[in-house]
Amino acid sequence: MKKINKKGFTLIELLAVIVVLAVVMLIAVTAVVPMMDRARKQAFITETIVLVEGAESYFLYKEMTGTPLAEEECITLDQIIGQYVDEKGKSDYKGTVRRRKEGTDVIYEISVSDGKNYYIDGERIEYLQNSDENIVHPISEAEDLNPDYDSCD
Repeated sequence: MKKINKKGFTLIELLAVIVVLAVVMLIAVTAVVPMMDRARKQAFITETIVLVEGAESYFLYKEMTGTPLAEEECITLDQIIGQYVDEKGKSDYKGTVRRRKEGTDVIYEISVSDGKNYYIDGERIEYLQNSDENIVHPISEAEDLNPDYDSCD
């Protein structure tokens, strides 16, 4: 009689290992995807804050040079990027920053879209600085998204 070589794994054992690995991967992916989405939203908010600071610099420059400002002013992000904000990466962001006076207070509102994932529509800057993720909306849910985000009209 010949001896049978019993080295190695059976097909059932290999399939069991594959199933266990698949379950572990599924658990890992469902935990990581929401964290990635939150990170993207935070990055969008942070980049938007930088754009708003560029707009504030623009309006401050106008005031310092003696250019009178109206009660309500508007600037597009295209006017800010490059001159008041570093243009690394050639941002796809489109939008406007509106500045208006309410008594002695100056209110800044922004409407911006990154062109791919998210948009913010007419929100006050204070909400951005508090990192309120509820003001960031996915573009896929935007039925009434203004196509003229880069217009002050």
